Amino acid sequence: MFDRAGIRLIADGMTLTPRESMSTMIVRPGSSRDLDLHFMEGGALACDRPMAIALNDALDVGASGRSTRTIAFVARSSDR
Repeated sequence: MFDRAGIRLIADGMTLTPRESMSTMIVRPGSSRDLDLHFMEGGALACDRPMAIALNDALDVGASGRSTRTIAFVARSSDR
């Protein structure tokens, strides 16, 4: 199970949660789903600074206890 409300954006010393209330979704093994997440409206985060997405509180894979890595990236202005 994937709970989008458990995703965190880590940037400029802040930890942000998605600003919209989102429902939980099920992603079956071997399948994929697209996500559209918004963490700020406006704001002062610079696109050329390192950011990270943490998924630890978003995934529930039952008894398998799977751990996740933080995904580090630098956005581009064309990604907005």
